[in-house]
Amino acid sequence: MSAEYVSVPGIRVSSADPKLQKQARALRQQGLNLRQVAAYLGTSMETARQSLLKADNDVACGRTAEPLPVGHPLVLKAMWRGLEHWRTNSDSKG
Repeated sequence: MSAEYVSVPGIRVSSADPKLQKQARALRQQGLNLRQVAAYLGTSMETARQSLLKADNDVACGRTAEPLPVGHPLVLKAMWRGLEHWRTNSDSKG
């Protein structure tokens, strides 16, 4: 096994880290149990478990780390909602 993910002593590792999720998932696919995955990554068993759950959830939901394209309806809706929010707040103060 090649160690892609290197844990640094004193640095808190988050289960939301995509590198950790990818490495944990690869180790599980190789047949390692949760305790072995946690030991290999240098994390607690809970962090390894959470990273596996998040990785599986992201795959199931089709989530990626890529940003949405410019002009995407979701982006435009969020932008307009923010503008309307600030407009109504500034009108009530003035």
